[in-house]
Amino acid sequence: MSSIAGAPWPGKPPLAPKNGARFHFSLPGTVQGFTPDTAPDALGVATVAWDGSHGQTGPGSLAIRYHAVAPGRAGRVATPVFIPSRHEADYFIKRGYALYASPTLYAGQTVHAALCADEANLTPVTVNLYVALYQADDTLTQLRGPQQVVPPGETAQLTWQLPSTGGLPLCAVGVEVTHAGHATGALYLDSLTWTGAPDTILANPGGDGVMWRRAWVNGVDQYEERWPDAYRLVQNHGRGLFSQGTREWVDYTARAAINLHMAQAAGLAVHVQGMQRYYALLLCADGFARLVKVLDGEQVLAACPFAWTPGSVHEFALTTRGAQIEAVLDGEPLFTVEDTEHPLTGGGVALVVEEGRIMCDAVTVTPPA
Repeated sequence: MSSIAGAPWPGKPPLAPKNGARFHFSLPGTVQGFTPDTAPDALGVATVAWDGSHGQTGPGSLAIRYHAVAPGRAGRVATPVFIPSRHEADYFIKRGYALYASPTLYAGQTVHAALCADEANLTPVTVNLYVALYQADDTLTQLRGPQQVVPPGETAQLTWQLPSTGGLPLCAVGVEVTHAGHATGALYLDSLTWTGAPDTILANPGGDGVMWRRAWVNGVDQYEERWPDAYRLVQNHGRGLFSQGTREWVDYTARAAINLHMAQAAGLAVHVQGMQRYYALLLCADGFARLVKVLDGEQVLAACPFAWTPGSVHEFALTTRGAQIEAVLDGEPLFTVEDTEHPLTGGGVALVVEEGRIMCDAVTVTPPA
């Protein structure tokens, strides 16, 4: 639904239509998950279909045809970036198999879209990007980007850096069409993508909702939800990860204040690509702080003595810039390492616990200073 590039043939570059846009509509017939919004103010206003004649930076586009747009009647089409509803998340849990997924889009990232208006349109229309996101009670609401008027036959470039959501996960991104009078016509979405590091806090937003919890991939033995801590994690054997984010995250800073309770090792991980692919800053029971790389085994990139006691809270921070990893603990720089041998070039964040329990209230992810 959101493939950016195809695997290359030997000696050939990977396929990256329209400069690597996430949604590019290059394959005949594809709509890449876009569907019309069915909210009462948008029901029946818009339709989507593939179009082969209005691509701007390559073949293919998404035809958005709207009918009777008017005040209080908008045309909206969007594609999922997370589990589309709590009902769908609960459905899998009730069947005994939880659906583990993280959003692909976060606050602080910049969404870009290229589109054009049909030459046969009778009137300009107002367009904007929008996102759907969960509220604290798991109902959905919308945030809208800057509006732009698009006359018939003209093109538009939409850009929007997403504002803070206070820890609430996004679940869809799309395009909205409005008009102060009455409009019927068509737009052609050439591409939609996003860039940049998140600028977000992953924390309990308050309320009775659970979708902020479902945004984490649970790789620990116990995630105890009844306690006041946002994240109370237990790992009985070996090492567990509680992760969120995407492979496309590069060059960012992750921070977390973690209460270590009798753990063999615990800390914070970045560039997480799976349970056995990540960098982590760990406090270990032998009184050492270690920066480790896990990829085809575990490698200690740097280590130093660091005394800590069970039940103590420590501030972990990791910054990535290309192949460089900077580790800071309790505000004191510990290590700066350049990983030149098969570096993990991007990935999400994770809380790490090995044979013990940790507590944490928030993980922040920001662009590096």
